[in-house]
Amino acid sequence: MRGWIWLYRLLYGPVFFILFPLHLPKIWRRGGYWDSLKQRFGFYDALPVCDLKRRRLWIQVVSVGEAQAAMALISNLSSRSDCTVLVTTTTTTAYRLLQARLTDHAHVWVGYFPFDFVWFSMRAWRRLGPDLAILFESELWPEHLYQAQRHGVPVWLINARHSDASIAWYRHFPWLLRWLYRGVGRIFTVSDLQLQALRSLGVSLDGARAVGQLKFDMPMEMLSDDVIAKLRQSMGFRQVSSATRYLLGVSVWPGEEIILLEACQLLRAQGRDVRLILIPRHAERADSMWKNIKNNHFSASRRSTGADMAEDVVVHLADTTGEMHALCQCGHLGLIGKSFAPYEGGQTPLELALCGVPMVYGPAMSNFREICIMLESAALVSPVLTAQEAIQTLVAKMQDEDALVRQGRQLQLWSEQHQGVVQTYLGELSVFLGG
Repeated sequence: MRGWIWLYRLLYGPVFFILFPLHLPKIWRRGGYWDSLKQRFGFYDALPVCDLKRRRLWIQVVSVGEAQAAMALISNLSSRSDCTVLVTTTTTTAYRLLQARLTDHAHVWVGYFPFDFVWFSMRAWRRLGPDLAILFESELWPEHLYQAQRHGVPVWLINARHSDASIAWYRHFPWLLRWLYRGVGRIFTVSDLQLQALRSLGVSLDGARAVGQLKFDMPMEMLSDDVIAKLRQSMGFRQVSSATRYLLGVSVWPGEEIILLEACQLLRAQGRDVRLILIPRHAERADSMWKNIKNNHFSASRRSTGADMAEDVVVHLADTTGEMHALCQCGHLGLIGKSFAPYEGGQTPLELALCGVPMVYGPAMSNFREICIMLESAALVSPVLTAQEAIQTLVAKMQDEDALVRQGRQLQLWSEQHQGVVQTYLGELSVFLGG
């Protein structure tokens, strides 16, 4: 990577210092970020004491999805006597999740990933001193990779995947992808399709293998019926019966809530007691959804504030973070967000699949193409082309309760059949650690 790193530094430095001030409003809105800035600049305190008997594994997970996927792997590694796990992340929500879940795990440290500027990255590498750097999915930061090479530290890319959009972009600049992958020693992709895409762009695949999707192994606490009932009651759903059914909007983006509100309205007009739980992808963008809910005259509650809690709620806006798995278990049918125009890429369907909740999604699911192909080939999902078709499909599926129950069971069985990838990674790491 030596030849091009100076050009990257020359370009990255000015762009970073120009754009960083524009990033500050988002930092302010999301909160809890100011304390992390020194770590993002490569200043780390309270690191685990160096132990020559323990090799240091630096695992970088970008956001909440990757953090959840890595949880089983990290938990298993933390019980070993021959390694210390240094976990970094890029977002505040993932940082909070990791801190909450890994507080009681010995020999695990959680921090923020440094900005990929040469001085910050160099300082981070000196402080963390890893023996192995593990990256997730497609997060190939040039300076980070160069520092690994400079320190003689191997890099593994696990759960490797590129969206259709990024592959299409790299087809214009295949040399860039080949340059990035030169810094990666081992590649573990989620599917053979991903290997084929990399091969078509000329990436060297020595030491690469398709092992499957790690996210199937996400640890998930399955809630009892009593706990689910109490959770629903906490949302304001009080005057309910055994006939009440819950519709979910999972990681919806502004505007997509209209699909769910209309479907809910149509079902209730038919005399069905249907309630709606809306889970925004970004909690800070929930205000526009709240306005649409109120404009449609639904009795509603809002998780973040409890404001306007009606006596009996029809729509609940779950505008908090870290509760996705629990909230998904409260639904009978879901709609996957970011899958309708003007959005592209889609959000993951795995939470609903793992919970055994049937789902509908739109045509823009390119970020999860492999999973969607698997679901569709097994007839376990209802893909649609338009928002209007989504409304019709949600209404039709909610009317056939027996079919929903059958499909839910099939989804859980399908999810279980694809678990076990974490054991593959643990086996590879055991070889690296020497036993």
